[in-house]
Amino acid sequence: MGSRSSTFEAQERNDNQCPFSEKWKNELGSILSITCKGESIVGKYNRAVGKAEHDYHLAGKYELLKGDDCMLGWSVAWKNQYKDAKSVTSWTGVYYKKDDKIKTQWVLGAYKEPNDYWNTFNTNQDVFSRVK
Repeated sequence: MGSRSSTFEAQERNDNQCPFSEKWKNELGSILSITCKGESIVGKYNRAVGKAEHDYHLAGKYELLKGDDCMLGWSVAWKNQYKDAKSVTSWTGVYYKKDDKIKTQWVLGAYKEPNDYWNTFNTNQDVFSRVK
């Protein structure tokens, strides 16, 4: 039992220790709030554009690289108690400590009927800056 307890305590000490754990804003004003738990990312996303309303939960993973740079990725299902947009967005990116920015590419998948499948996905990029 001592081993299990010490593993849990070590995990608690590692929570929120990633260099990008905090609040971020992209160029359109969307707010990303990240907490790290081990190698996982959890948090909330509040989108400034589109049909989203209020906060949405996010989940993902990250990997620390040299000099506290990180590769990271997370997804948001655009469904909460206020709205179901029948869509999911996934971001993959890099946190550069030197720039203190998260630079990402994203893919948005929105449900369409089979005959409209060609119009299901959109892709673009976001750059997130830390909210001070």
